[in-house]
Amino acid sequence: SYGYRGRVMLAFEENGSSKIGVRFDKQIPDGNDLGGLCEEDHGFFCSAELLRPDFSGSEEVERLAMTELIEVISEESKIGSLIVLLKDVEKSFTGITESFSSLRNKLELLPPGVLIIGSHTQMDSRKEKAHPGGFLFTKFASSSQTLFDLFPDSFGSRLHERNKESPKAMKHLNKLFPNKISIQLPQDEALLTSWKQQLDRDVETLKAKSNIGSIRTFLNRSAIECNDLEELFIKDQSLTNENVDKIVGYAVSYHLKHNKVETSKDGKLIITSGRALSMASTCYRASIVITRAQKNR
Repeated sequence: SYGYRGRVMLAFEENGSSKIGVRFDKQIPDGNDLGGLCEEDHGFFCSAELLRPDFSGSEEVERLAMTELIEVISEESKIGSLIVLLKDVEKSFTGITESFSSLRNKLELLPPGVLIIGSHTQMDSRKEKAHPGGFLFTKFASSSQTLFDLFPDSFGSRLHERNKESPKAMKHLNKLFPNKISIQLPQDEALLTSWKQQLDRDVETLKAKSNIGSIRTFLNRSAIECNDLEELFIKDQSLTNENVDKIVGYAVSYHLKHNKVETSKDGKLIITSGRALSMASTCYRASIVITRAQKNR
């Protein structure tokens, strides 16, 4: 990691091009006091693209993200009825130590016509695979009555075992989502095969979308534009930051060799075709295969 940790003290929302006043934890070269908002030499006016979220305080990030989500739900529900699906709801909620009663109050204050569904997968470490998961429901229309209550004994016993591991977190989660539906594996062999194939396709799609998101974030940070990024489809692995760094490096080299340098109005390098990234991805994976083969000799 690099840089300084700080907190935004002054932002001009009406002017997106203005610099942002940040109070840093440590003294910095050429610093100031942000017009009296902080200590001398701790303040600095930065461009927005130079700032990065601090994910070391993940708990605070999760709390803020949940607050923002609830605000978005409230606004969108004014247009009409709304169904919201939260994937891996345990990860979304149990990392927040904010008063669960406060969080529950926020959910209960959502307007009528909002249904929140949370997906949850039970893991069995003994078999190292996931058990059938389920959906947890809360807030249906203006009533808090049970929407569904289908919870087989086997699934419930696994939840009880999980409760022993993190009793407080699961207890709060059950209060937030009191209505449950379990999803069992198909018993018919043909249906089971089809179901697994669908899951595999979904996993590939999710990986591809996640990889595109990672690459897009890296491109934005590096002042590079690629308008047809969606054409890239990397489904066989989840890219790490290092992977993305190397792929974009290959792509820029390929693009500059085969195209004229073109920049946007704000000075960003424009990669005019996703082909550069696609070729870069192929080259990168080929280099990995070659490296592995050399190590195995």
